[in-house]
Amino acid sequence: MTEYNADKAQENAAREEATHEESMHNKTTQEKAAQKKTAQKKAAQEVTGSEQRKAEEEALKKRLALRVTAPGYKYPWHRWAIPVLGETTAGTGAILIPVMVGQFINQHIAGKAPDAWPMFWVVVAAITFIVINEFFGWGTSMTLSAELGRDWRIYINRLMGRTRAGVDSGEAVTVMNKDVRRITDVYFSLPLFVNAMIIATLGAVQLWLINPVTAVVTLIGTLIVVGVIAWYSSFLESKIGEYREKDGEASSRASDIATGLRTIAGLGAEEQMRERYHRGTDEVFDSYMRYEKTHRWMYLIRALLGGAVTLLGIGFALTGHVENGRWVSDTPAASLVTVASIIAMMGGPIWITQNFLTAWRYAKIALAKVARLEGHAGVRQGVLKSPRTDEEMAQLAHAEQAVEASTLEVPVPVAPAGASNPRIVYVNPRDYNLTAQDYAEALARTLRRGGEDLKDATGRRVLLSEPNPMIFAGTLQEHLRLGTVPNPDEELAQAKDEELLKITDSREIAYRLGGRNPEDYFAARITSEGANLSGGQRQRLALARALAQDAQVLILTEPLNSVDEPSQRYIYDAMETQIGSDRLPVGYPGLLQDLEQVYVVSTTAETTRRMERDGYPETTQSETTQNQEVN
Repeated sequence: MTEYNADKAQENAAREEATHEESMHNKTTQEKAAQKKTAQKKAAQEVTGSEQRKAEEEALKKRLALRVTAPGYKYPWHRWAIPVLGETTAGTGAILIPVMVGQFINQHIAGKAPDAWPMFWVVVAAITFIVINEFFGWGTSMTLSAELGRDWRIYINRLMGRTRAGVDSGEAVTVMNKDVRRITDVYFSLPLFVNAMIIATLGAVQLWLINPVTAVVTLIGTLIVVGVIAWYSSFLESKIGEYREKDGEASSRASDIATGLRTIAGLGAEEQMRERYHRGTDEVFDSYMRYEKTHRWMYLIRALLGGAVTLLGIGFALTGHVENGRWVSDTPAASLVTVASIIAMMGGPIWITQNFLTAWRYAKIALAKVARLEGHAGVRQGVLKSPRTDEEMAQLAHAEQAVEASTLEVPVPVAPAGASNPRIVYVNPRDYNLTAQDYAEALARTLRRGGEDLKDATGRRVLLSEPNPMIFAGTLQEHLRLGTVPNPDEELAQAKDEELLKITDSREIAYRLGGRNPEDYFAARITSEGANLSGGQRQRLALARALAQDAQVLILTEPLNSVDEPSQRYIYDAMETQIGSDRLPVGYPGLLQDLEQVYVVSTTAETTRRMERDGYPETTQSETTQNQEVN
């Protein structure tokens, strides 16, 4: 009986273990299935988002206007006329050269050498003009092209400041740099295209005067080649779009890596991010190779058909008859030189037309990207032929509002009655179970609600200083004056800079950078991202830059958490003394007088001590609300 019970117990244990293993297997299978489903859903969402973006840009391409100037920018008419006039005259001279050479030879054959030499000097004059046009005409074109690129970048930069949804920084940078260049390339192609049309027209006329059949064959053949190239360029556009999409994604990755180098290093994720970037660059390379493969076929078509037209034209020009047992061409020998030269030159219009079409296909992709930026920035027309409808504007506004959906909202804090300076409000974000950055961003949204252009409903300018502010390469003086309009009196402007250094305990930083001579340390260089500064030094200089801005409300996010406590105490004391004070600081009166409110969002011990000193009430998480609106 005992043995039976033992066997029964073992059997039950084995059954339970098998059941447990089966259960665990089923659980693991279910988890894997759930993970796979989640991954598939995420991938589907990414694909859907990408497809929606492509569909949006395809629709925009059909509505684009052919333009090379940024909306709102105008240039004197002669800036456009000079390159076109120069290319027109150069094209006329270019087609005149083979005609004059043929006539020069004919005159010599006819024994009229004295009459031939004026034609020689006409050729010399034509060549001289072409050389001068290349030098001065292209100089004018290069200057205007540079201005076009500059104005496009300014325009796009303004758009970036007005949009929040659907566009990341890497994509915007690619638009500002590469796409702008593609748009301005069309400007270079236009005068050349005009030149090509003149050469084709005058060339056909000259051929008609010499041999009508040759002229007809050459002209029709040229038009057929141009038509085939134009048709094929539509296939090229799809490859350009694919390459541009991958290039934009790679730029976004590069932007993420460049702005997060310190974070990536801190996480030890350098290798992982490097692999991600390498995969992205491989995708860019592959898409570019697919584009080039399509482009090669375009070159082949041009060369093959152009060569066939040339051979046909010359073949018809060589038609003749037998006379006294000898074959005699119907076209004089000297004129054959002209015919051959003109037919060869007709290849130029074909090549230029190909380049123009390629430039325009590139520009269409680029302008569609700009149009998409405009839509999210609330621009009704911009680069489009016709303005967006009210319904379209409402949909785009809805997308912008969706960015703020499900975001945190916080009440606007106030300083207690016993605060040392009621214009400075200290906030510990841990009281709200939030990080400093999340709280500061939520507070900025709350304050700016109802306003626009970084202002609140009453028109006050609200600025948010990030927890890890970017330090740009430049001089110390350029850093302190970034985003401000300096006083035209340089002595007063420098006095303001000195006062900012004093308030933020940054004079020792200036001395370390350039010595004790103000001219030297204000001209001292700060490297990109403040690499030649410590973390605390970067924060102090970033605070000085924030205090210099023309704003009425300032939100400081962990402004001094990398600074030692004695310096924190000194800086906060200086701010409490001068913010809102009508006292006259040495060298610069009323520097911080116009600041109506400063919110210091920080978890440092110094901030906590000041909150306890001023008698701040305790805050609970219940005061933080979640915006559940679904846009």
